[in-house]
Amino acid sequence: MTDNASKPTRPLAMASVRRQKWRNIYRHELAFPKGTIFADLDKPWNPSEARILRQSGGNAK
Repeated sequence: MTDNASKPTRPLAMASVRRQKWRNIYRHELAFPKGTIFADLDKPWNPSEARILRQSGGNAK
């Protein structure tokens, strides 16, 4: 017998991801440590900007 009460009725999360154009591609030796093959997605991480976005509800200027 299965317990249907424990099964979610809605998805836990949904993602919307745009297709990337295959340009400005890192060589694999550089891409692996950076965590992306797309140079256009390689942005610096600034925790203070993340805090501002979170506080503004994602509508930072």
